[in-house]
Amino acid sequence: MEDYLKPLLLQLEFSDDLPETEKIKGKDKDEKQSATPSFPAMSVDMGEYFILLADKLLMELPLEALSFLHDEGISSVSRDFSLQLLYNRIRKEDPELDNKKEGKNAKEPKTKADQKKGTKILTSKQASVTSRTLLVNCIQVEGHHFKYIVDPNHDARELDAVSPTYKINQILEKYHQQTTTSWEGVIGSIHVPSYAEWEKLMNNCSAFLFYGMERFLAHILIDKLVAMNFPGKKQTSERKASNSPSPKGKSKKKEEKAVTAYMGEKCQLMILLDLVQTIPSYLTQSKLDTEKRKKHLALETPVETAILLSLTGVRSIMANQWHTTLEKNAKRFDFLCESLLAAGKTTGQTIRDLQKCESPPLPAVEEDLICFDDAKIEALKYPSMLSKNQPLSFNFVLYGLPNLIVI
Repeated sequence: MEDYLKPLLLQLEFSDDLPETEKIKGKDKDEKQSATPSFPAMSVDMGEYFILLADKLLMELPLEALSFLHDEGISSVSRDFSLQLLYNRIRKEDPELDNKKEGKNAKEPKTKADQKKGTKILTSKQASVTSRTLLVNCIQVEGHHFKYIVDPNHDARELDAVSPTYKINQILEKYHQQTTTSWEGVIGSIHVPSYAEWEKLMNNCSAFLFYGMERFLAHILIDKLVAMNFPGKKQTSERKASNSPSPKGKSKKKEEKAVTAYMGEKCQLMILLDLVQTIPSYLTQSKLDTEKRKKHLALETPVETAILLSLTGVRSIMANQWHTTLEKNAKRFDFLCESLLAAGKTTGQTIRDLQKCESPPLPAVEEDLICFDDAKIEALKYPSMLSKNQPLSFNFVLYGLPNLIVI
């Protein structure tokens, strides 16, 4: 791949000395810590974030394996499709509109449910301030509002340590005291999710996890996905519905439901652990694919899936580039939860660390070459065999913003 892209890389200039990241002064740091005492501030050197704006055809290649991207100063390598899409991902709402919305919300009387429970609903502006306090230039994703759909057709029926059903239950139990208490979703071993459930979960979450077989878009209707609009705050249609006339005793229940509805930004992070085949899933999907047109099947490829999700407003997309195995997806799921939920790393740092973790250690390769002379000769003919940056280590990649952090 290095030789293939050499004419292009020669036109680019890369500096060996990366610019130093902006550090927070002690005074500003103390002010930010005192501003939000409930959220501990972190003054961490984030390193350099590298975003690749490549052609759609080049997206099929493991671009993260390029040698110049493995500088120690680079903490994240992500992808995007254009500057316009990148701008739309980081664009924030107009502050004047936020002030008007806050003024209207302040005039609304508090309901009995708010007074009893003492609930506090953060606006999008307050949430963005909190995210800047946690880490400079980072966007927060509420960890308590994850939604998931796992193995929707129950194609991995063997209940072993690498099946999606087993892994999701293990993660829900492991991080029960931190964030997973309020996670909601559907597991295929219980029942097959309907299209309405897909739409409801994806439209009412801060992040969405799909963990299953075959292609992600093969399970949902593409026209329904394109019609979704994820950026911005959750629409308050439920609250307006509570003001409509209704029989006695029912209006109060509807009003309480509107208060507890998720009011944060919709589906900022999409995690896709798909592209796994089992015998049941392959037989089922092959029959369904015979009824689809070629143009329809082309939209279900990994790159096209990332494009469609980006157009609907998803800020960050974690997904496989090629087909993988249940074992590797299970390890990736464990690593993602440990890094995002426990360690508090950003999406870019998480994918970067995952790719390093999946890279084979060089000493093990060298030991094998010592034992087998023929293999050593072949390796000398093809130096890429000795490289630590194997393409399979970069199967799981990040599209979109690398500075999302789960709180």
